[in-house]
Amino acid sequence: MKLFVVDASVAVKWFIPEEHSDVAELLLDENFDLAVPRLFFSEFGNILWKKFTRNELSHEDVVDAARGLRSAMLTPVADEWLLDAAIALACELRHPVYDCMYLALADSLETAVVTADQKFANKVADPARVVFVTDFLKA
Repeated sequence: MKLFVVDASVAVKWFIPEEHSDVAELLLDENFDLAVPRLFFSEFGNILWKKFTRNELSHEDVVDAARGLRSAMLTPVADEWLLDAAIALACELRHPVYDCMYLALADSLETAVVTADQKFANKVADPARVVFVTDFLKA
């Protein structure tokens, strides 16, 4: 099985129809192992909350997506030990620490982050470390 770290921008696409949702859903195939830092869950919830406040989702949609996430086969990884590496990456890349937590985890697992955040993928500019969701099958 192929291991990836997935970020919350990808996971939201599993439950909320958006651009590239069809490709993101392929990650739920049993041929992939998906690891996430514990930070993932609060970030996932925050994305749903933002969509709710912008009237893009109903309360029911938010609750359904949060419940649906529980059925996704994710391996949560304690992330407090990633903080030093994430801060170093954030300073090097001039990119937010919370995104760099995913990268620090992926680096430690010797795999790539799959993201729907094009800015993050472009910033790292190394598909062996961060791959945009539409390209993960090539990784």
